Amino acid sequence: MRYLIIIAMLTFTISAEAATIRNYQQFEAELDRYVSEAIEVFTVTLAANANYQEYAERYFNGVSNVEKWHLQGKRASVLTINFTVTYSPELLILKGRKLEYKEKLIQNAAKSTLSKIVKDDMTDYDKIKAVHDFIVLNTAYDEYTYQNGEPKRNAASPFDSYGVFMEKSAVCDGYTRAFYLLTNMLGYDSIVVNGESLLDNGAHSWNKIKLDGRWYNVDSTWDDPIPDKKGRVLHNYFLISDKKMRKDHKWVGHDYPVATQDY
Repeated sequence: MRYLIIIAMLTFTISAEAATIRNYQQFEAELDRYVSEAIEVFTVTLAANANYQEYAERYFNGVSNVEKWHLQGKRASVLTINFTVTYSPELLILKGRKLEYKEKLIQNAAKSTLSKIVKDDMTDYDKIKAVHDFIVLNTAYDEYTYQNGEPKRNAASPFDSYGVFMEKSAVCDGYTRAFYLLTNMLGYDSIVVNGESLLDNGAHSWNKIKLDGRWYNVDSTWDDPIPDKKGRVLHNYFLISDKKMRKDHKWVGHDYPVATQDY
């Protein structure tokens, strides 16, 4: 069973081109090549005696979440089949398209999250801590992307807040952007800091947030144990000063507000 999320509409036409596909295994491999990359329009050619109706039914019965599909055609010396496929927004997000839909999902997830974790009688400190703890407790650090420099094939967005809200896995940019979005929705001055980790000299990001008139550093990524431990959250990098942060973080100081003390 292949777990491609698609909505498919197929249109078949016939032409006298050289046949290339003579059995179902070749048909399946050819369709996989296009569908796995969310190609919307493509053409395949079959031998005239190929049972294209049976092939199509068999293929799409093995693909989950197909809303409908249709084919039309007649036999000639060969079968040239023109496919038109409409994919679901989820798959297009995975392939880096459908950005407006992706942003809508992020915004809706963020609003829903705040409605669950923040109460009116909470202090500012407690609200910010609730955001920090939610991110840590509901996200597993994406070690694969960190080690390989690119996400797994089935991971859409470990580099932004979609990874946190929808996939429950991200690297530092995902943690940072989720914290930025949630705290700004709550009305706090929060920014993203782009710098380096002194532990591996690699690029790293975290946040600064203004609370009670002062700026503080927050690194929710480094407060998340690796490997992921359900129910455990650290606060070693929650509302701390630049002095403490500089022990293992590096950034261009004059580009960002100064955090003079721990909270």
